[in-house]
Amino acid sequence: MGSALLNAGVPLFLILMGVAWGLPTITPKIESGTEANSPIETTAPPGGSEVESQCHSAWQKFLIDFDVHYESEPVAKKRRNIFCENWQKIQNHNLLYESGVESFKKGINQFSDLTFEEWKQKQQPRPKVEATKEASKDEIDKTKCLAAWNKFLIDFGAKYQDDGETEKRHRIFCDNWRKIQDHNLQYESGVESFKKSINQFSDLTFEEWKEKQRPIVASEFSKLENTTKDDQDTVKCQAAWKKFLAVSYYTYNP
Repeated sequence: MGSALLNAGVPLFLILMGVAWGLPTITPKIESGTEANSPIETTAPPGGSEVESQCHSAWQKFLIDFDVHYESEPVAKKRRNIFCENWQKIQNHNLLYESGVESFKKGINQFSDLTFEEWKQKQQPRPKVEATKEASKDEIDKTKCLAAWNKFLIDFGAKYQDDGETEKRHRIFCDNWRKIQDHNLQYESGVESFKKSINQFSDLTFEEWKEKQRPIVASEFSKLENTTKDDQDTVKCQAAWKKFLAVSYYTYNP
């Protein structure tokens, strides 16, 4: 009877095994943490990082070569973006040059962080700057002349009747002072043979100075019926002196 049960059990076991082998095998898909949690494609576009790296190197070299500094980080970032655009255009141009399409090659220069419009603006003449330089020179001259004027007042004890007269004499003095400076520059360059300086007449116009050089004793001598030889010599000397001063005015007066 045991053998009968064993013989009956074997076919049943074989049937059950056949059913198990006949079922499809199901293998669950196991996702990595990145694939399961991130919907973003992780593969970078080909060549993008390489171009960025090359531009970064060119940017660092540009900052060093031209000693470029910016007032803030946003400005630096803006300029870097402009630089990289220009750099890429240069690379494209140079490829055309290498293939014979363009006849010249481009390179980075001190303007490579500027847009084309900004570059054009820098090439325009700036008369306002020149005017500012002239204004600065005038201010410097005024300061120097004021110092010379104050020294003149002390050295020669010059005093005037009112503020209006003082201002007038100050203007005349500064005109003469500038002429002296111009003359002395000519002297230093070898054009003139003598040097000028401030003297007691430096607050006078040329006409006023000439008036002061006129002899004041000649008319008195003319009233004398009998003059001595010394008196005659004095008159002649006055005339010679007057002529001498007229000729050599620029030596003694600005």
